[in-house]
Order: sequence, then C-alpha cells, then structure tokens
Amino acid sequence: MDALENPASAIIQRLLTAYRWHKITITTAVFSFSWTWWEYAITLDDEISLIWQSRWSWIKFLFFVNRYLVLFSQTFDLVGYLLPKPTYNFCLAWVGYITVINGTLQVFIADIVLIIRLGAIYGRKKRIVVPVTVLYILTVAASSTVLGIQAHRATGTNEPVPGFFLCSLTSKLNILYAYWVPIAVFESIMFLLAAYRVISDFNVPKMESAYGPRSLLSLVVRDSLWYFVVVLTTGLANALEYRFASPGKYNVLHGPTSAALSISMSRVILNLRKTGRQENPLPTLQLSVLRFQAGRTRGTTIDTGDDGMTTTQAD
Repeated sequence: MDALENPASAIIQRLLTAYRWHKITITTAVFSFSWTWWEYAITLDDEISLIWQSRWSWIKFLFFVNRYLVLFSQTFDLVGYLLPKPTYNFCLAWVGYITVINGTLQVFIADIVLIIRLGAIYGRKKRIVVPVTVLYILTVAASSTVLGIQAHRATGTNEPVPGFFLCSLTSKLNILYAYWVPIAVFESIMFLLAAYRVISDFNVPKMESAYGPRSLLSLVVRDSLWYFVVVLTTGLANALEYRFASPGKYNVLHGPTSAALSISMSRVILNLRKTGRQENPLPTLQLSVLRFQAGRTRGTTIDTGDDGMTTTQAD
C-alpha cells in the first residue's frame, strides 16, 4: 500500500507545487500587463506631442520599438499564461523564441539609446563613442553566446504533470545568470562616463549662464542613475533566480523585468524632450534627434534647438 501511496503523493505534491507557482507567475504577468498599459495611457499625450510630431530619426525609431514591443510581449505573455490547454509547439514558439527575442531586443535597443545619449554629452568625441560602441558589440556577443548555449541545453513541456497543461521548462538553466553579467558591466561603465562628464564639466560657477539650463543637466544625471539602478536591480534579481530557483519558477520575474526596463527607457526619452520644450517653448520646436555642432565655448552646452538636444563642443 505504501509503495502505491508514495508515487501518488509525489504526483499530487508536484501538481500542487506547479499550480501554486503558475498562479504566482500569472499574478506577476497581470501586474506587468496592467502596469505597461497604464503607463502607456498616462504618457500617450506626451508621446503624441513630443514623438509623433517630430521628424523621423534613430531616437524616434528606437522609442517606438521599445515602447510597442513591450506592449505586444506583455499582451502575448498574458494570453499564453491563460490558455487552458497550450500545445507543445505553441510553448516552444512562445518560451523558446518569442520571449527570448523580445527580452533581448529590449535590453540592447535601450543600450543603443544610451550610446547616442552619451555621445551627445561628450560632443560626439570618437575616443569615447568608438570604444563604447565596441564595448556594446562585445556585450551583445557575450550575452547572446550565453543565451544561445543555454537555449540549446534547455528542455520544456506543455504538460508538467499528467492532465495539467501549461508551458513550463523542465531543465535547470545553469548558466543563464551569466547573461546579465556583461550587461551589468556595460551599464555601469555608461553611467560612470555620463556622471563623470556632467559633474566634471558643469560643476562650475555660473553654470547656467555659461553652459545651459541646470534642469537639463540634472535630468541627464538623474535619468542615467535611475535607469542604471533599474537595470542593476532587475539583472541581479534575474541572475539569482536563474542561479538558485527551480525550473517552474523561472518566469516569475520575466514580466516585471520587461515592463520596468521598457518603461524606464521610454521615460528617459520623454523626460528629456519635455524638459527641453519647457526650457525652449517655441511653437515649431521639434525634439527629434541629437545634433552636434562646433562652437567656441569651453565644455559642452546642452541646448534644445529645433532639431533636438544640441551639444556645443570646444574646438
């Protein structure tokens, strides 16, 4: 009798554990879905006035990809979690490809925006932009390699317990935590470079009259710090999850991480343009790109002309 009861008890325990963590994952997915769409609703007016009405540029393109990719992924993820009986092929396409590609694109698109932003405050100096671009390429290569190796080893199922259907990984992601290490290093370097530039160049007497509005300068540092904290916090949380959690718990942080990264980057772009428009309330103002021009002023001046945030660099 005991021999028969033990396997049955083990199956019931597995079923209860899988169901409990599935409910927790659905809860975080609903939260992320609601957060993402709420953020979209309350910032749509700013998007229309500051982004839609500007001319096309790389920043505008990256903003739209970052903004609408997360709306699609959060909606698709929630539908996937709520399906009563997902097929194996659906689970493979969703967990194995769509989730991985969307998450990776979000991180690396945001990093391109950071590179453009850093190039602006450094006056597009090649000795800064080129090494940072190379570092970005190495970061993408390193993280993608870890992701590819782990994806090749990963296994999953659409029926973790007989009669209980959901998309679930069955293998432990032993090295996926390392995916976040190159990203954390890159983000740290980007933040330190931005902070050093602003503090060293603008911490001078009569800064506002000589170098430009203090609000823009403080905004660069504040948003850089905020995004750095978001990336570092979510990266560390995901790394710990992948390193120590069991397979059924891997998706708990996926939704909140995706939402936090995308919303933070959208805010970085919108905040700069909104502040620039407040400092330069011209009827034809178009904050669309980062423009660089030579000048005679020592240091770097952040200005908001009709083409965007302008930096004036000494000859």
